Amino acid sequence: MQGVSDTLGSPGRRRFLLLSVPLVIAGCGPKGPEIVPASGVVTFEGGPVAGAQVTFMAPSAARAAYAVTDDAGVFVLSTFGKADGAAPGTHVVTIAKTQPTGSDAPMAVEQADAAYTAAMAKAARRQGDRSEIPARYADPSQSGLTAEVKRGTENRFVFALEK
Repeated sequence: MQGVSDTLGSPGRRRFLLLSVPLVIAGCGPKGPEIVPASGVVTFEGGPVAGAQVTFMAPSAARAAYAVTDDAGVFVLSTFGKADGAAPGTHVVTIAKTQPTGSDAPMAVEQADAAYTAAMAKAARRQGDRSEIPARYADPSQSGLTAEVKRGTENRFVFALEK
């Protein structure tokens, strides 16, 4: 009658098999949420919007997809990695583009109290950043923008924003 050690062969082979089984099992698990490539362009009153933050949010998705538009208004969505896309499904889309209204000039600081006061004054001015596109596009409840991301299609979206 053969024992287990006779069937598995040498001690090195037994060690290899014992160490390999957990790796094979770990590799068979779920790979995470499905993500498909998605991109597009943002324009406002006919011209490209550079530096806009684009967000795709689906209730069923593990997380939102995001992008920043380039000088031509083009964006490529990222969810878990750079330019990997978005989860399939219906997304509410927000687009924000703001410009600071406060001064970004460097502070001349003689003492810590003066630095703190200046920093707080600068932060207060920043709270009034001006939106370069209508602010409603940045609010998911008011943007009116949606996108259907589908498997096996190009998923290129055009958002032509107006006042």
